[in-house]
Amino acid sequence: METKQIILNELPMRTWNHLKMNEAVLEGVEVSGSLPVEIKTEGQLETDKKSPESILGIPTGAGRAVDALAEESDASVTAIKAAKPGAKGRAILQVSAAGQTMNRICLEAAENAEMTVYLDIDSAPDAAGLTILQTKAELAPHATLRLVQIGHTAQTLDVLNDIGVRCGEGARFELVQLYLGGGRVWSGYEADLRGDDSSCNVYVGYHLQGEQKLDMNYVVRHRGKRSDAVITSAGALSDRSMKIFRGTLDFIKGGKTATGAEKEDVLLMSDAVHNQTIPLILCGEEDVAGSHGATIGKADEDALFYLSSRGIGKERAIAMLAKAKVDGALAYIKDPDLRERTEKVIEGIYGHTDEDSES
Repeated sequence: METKQIILNELPMRTWNHLKMNEAVLEGVEVSGSLPVEIKTEGQLETDKKSPESILGIPTGAGRAVDALAEESDASVTAIKAAKPGAKGRAILQVSAAGQTMNRICLEAAENAEMTVYLDIDSAPDAAGLTILQTKAELAPHATLRLVQIGHTAQTLDVLNDIGVRCGEGARFELVQLYLGGGRVWSGYEADLRGDDSSCNVYVGYHLQGEQKLDMNYVVRHRGKRSDAVITSAGALSDRSMKIFRGTLDFIKGGKTATGAEKEDVLLMSDAVHNQTIPLILCGEEDVAGSHGATIGKADEDALFYLSSRGIGKERAIAMLAKAKVDGALAYIKDPDLRERTEKVIEGIYGHTDEDSES
């Protein structure tokens, strides 16, 4: 497969382009294979190597160019299903990322089913190139799906993580993402809340260091009446890292009394970091409520003063405040082994930050 340029993470409606934030451009994309996926399931879940076209056709946050790439490269599919109504189960997927690869993961939850899926993404220390992971999910009426993704890949490896989900009546989708590695990371997410009373809740935690870059595009389409969405992004930027967050709540005509909120909390740990945010609320329906709130800046002086009064030095105090951003995502990792591995990665970034430790 020859290398190509793709455009991804496009805003649903373009804004003033002076700052070039409407989309991302990815050069030299090449896919030469797929990664092996280690799967462990518990409960009433089934696995397969194919998925219905209806699921593969669900739109994603990164955009159609990624679908085209998957089809052209014949990327492998890993399907996990709670196929029977009321089924419950949990799955843990582990991937060791490597360059020039693409995988598709399809999740399907039947009516009243409840499933939790963990995706643990690591890599070799010297891994390089681009890894593409695309996840699509279909939730039948009143189903619940929790997807927890932990990325702790080498800073020499780029990652494109793309998600699309479609929710039926009363269905609930919960997404938790923890970005602790990668050189350049593109993260796309689109939720189609087409069923009445459907909902989604997103929490993204991250810490960027060195020259790392995180490019995010999160879109929620409110089609169902009384649909509800919350998107929370919380992280820290240090050294010369860069982050862009595009968050869109799209209230489509017919989705009466739908509600949505975007919340951002960014800690700037260096004068050399680059932070960009585009909140976008589109209203095709009048009887809706959407909001965006952001807290972006350096460490709060009152918090630093309080911590210094407890005998904690300034550097460690700032690390504690930064760690709180990723701890919000860590709380969702219920599997003991996976949580322990993730805690070790976090400890490698921050060290010990207990309040009673020596400054």
